[in-house]
Amino acid sequence: MNTTLPKKILVVEDDADMRGGYEMVLENRCQATGVESAEEGLAILEKDPEGTPVMILDLFLPRMDGMEMLRIVKEKYPWMKVIVISPFAVEWSPQQCVRAGAFATLQKPFEMQNFYDTVEKAFETYEKEKFGKEKKGWKFWK
Repeated sequence: MNTTLPKKILVVEDDADMRGGYEMVLENRCQATGVESAEEGLAILEKDPEGTPVMILDLFLPRMDGMEMLRIVKEKYPWMKVIVISPFAVEWSPQQCVRAGAFATLQKPFEMQNFYDTVEKAFETYEKEKFGKEKKGWKFWK
């Protein structure tokens, strides 16, 4: 019997096709919830602040941009592992995103294996920090 908690990930992406694509590749591996705005994402986090340890965050969002959401998330939920996704040439560099609290950055277009590896590392890091242990030989992507 599997007694581990389901892995949850929040996908904040305003492009419906991209959001659906992320949800599709994640669906057999974790519980993915997709929203189209920073405001919707923050509302979900407020309802269950410790329930979602990993977030996929697009930088370009309507109303509140991804960098502002990243700052808010890291202030309120410092344990959360945020993976920032952005187009190749943007106003913010990957280094600025990491300094603002991002766990990692991926620039579009990216290789799917790099996406999988980054998400896996985010969950592993969260679990190591939260539970103080590493799962030897465990792979999120099987």
